[in-house]
Amino acid sequence: MGFKEPTYLDRQTAAQNAKKALLERFKTKPDPNDPEELKRQAERKALAEQRAQDQKIREIQKAEKKARDAALAAEAAAQAERDKAAKEAAEIALKAEQKAARDARYAARKERGKKPAKVAAKTSAIDKAAPAKAAPAKGKSKKK
Repeated sequence: MGFKEPTYLDRQTAAQNAKKALLERFKTKPDPNDPEELKRQAERKALAEQRAQDQKIREIQKAEKKARDAALAAEAAAQAERDKAAKEAAEIALKAEQKAARDARYAARKERGKKPAKVAAKTSAIDKAAPAKAAPAKGKSKKK
């Protein structure tokens, strides 16, 4: 055949050969009532049923795995939410503690600036009695 296209006669003989092969395949088919054929059909049917059962089992296992994964994901999300809430609570407590410390420092600074009431009365009486010397200004040096 090579580079030539098949002729009409070649195509006709190929079709006849295909028909003969099909007829031979049909003739060699066993009788449907043959005990060996019935046995093979029963085996095929059993295999098909086994495959169907295996497929159902796989689907059930897949659904169970999906449910377990969903439960794990929900638990992980809940744990993350609890962690987030605990972190926020710790942060709020820390801020409150820092604010209390800051307020205590502020109050202490305010107290240092005030003179006690009893001491203030005594010093004011002393100040009235004797005028204080003028103290040199801090930071300024005397000229020579």
